[in-house]
Amino acid sequence: MPQSAASLDPASIGPVRILQVEDSAEDAELLSSELLDAGLEAEFLRVESAEGLERAINEFTPHLVLSDLSMPGFSGQEALRIVRRLVPDLPFIFVSGTMGEDTAVQALHEGADDYILKDKTARLPTAVVRAIREARSLAERARVEQELLRAQRLDCLAMLAAGLSHDLRNILQPLLIVPDLLAIHSDDPRIHKLGQVISESGRRGHEMAESMLAFVRGSGVARERVDVAALLQAVQLLLHGSLGRQVRLEVESLPEGELVTRGNYTELQQSLLNLCLNAVQAMPDGGT
Repeated sequence: MPQSAASLDPASIGPVRILQVEDSAEDAELLSSELLDAGLEAEFLRVESAEGLERAINEFTPHLVLSDLSMPGFSGQEALRIVRRLVPDLPFIFVSGTMGEDTAVQALHEGADDYILKDKTARLPTAVVRAIREARSLAERARVEQELLRAQRLDCLAMLAAGLSHDLRNILQPLLIVPDLLAIHSDDPRIHKLGQVISESGRRGHEMAESMLAFVRGSGVARERVDVAALLQAVQLLLHGSLGRQVRLEVESLPEGELVTRGNYTELQQSLLNLCLNAVQAMPDGGT
């Protein structure tokens, strides 16, 4: 994509770190001076071995790599393979004193972003800025695509949760009338207590489905006036069948209406149930 002259100004990309794969300290210094004189704000590090390159990529975390093509015991092609293996999107530019047309084409085919001849470095600052800008643009595009994919997944989950919430409420609705039905057909207080447990469980499930639906719609969870005494009685009722013989639950009795708070009843109830069940699991030998 064509870029304006202003966008290719070396000062426009801010501070950068440039890793030089170069066996000649003098050549590396000349290239650094060329870039600094052009207005680039940069920090440079020179390496000349595969081990040094791998270490520098991890510790120096460069924004761009400038590499010679031919070095004693280490080649530019090998440096390119290491960079592409460790950081596939890191800009890589060959700067060589001898690079024929066939070699240059092969370098670009293998993943190099550009190539510069050492006796014609006037284009180097522009090539560096362009490579870094294109890498940043690709990274930003990838980030936006990931965010879009994440939003699409959340939309799918929202649709699934909405359907699940609707079906769950329909399934749980009959449980809410169990106490009235049992009261009609039985005078046994134990049966009535069992009906209360069933009804309370149904109420909890119903309100959890409502909370799920509120989350999907983006609305806040409803806050209500909560009688703490009634809340504790409901928790005690629900825990009745979950306690082992060696675990005793003691609930301090409170007159109804004496202690009132505001919050979501179901969430408060679930939190207390989770705390109690965690406590039960933490007492394998029993306790209070």
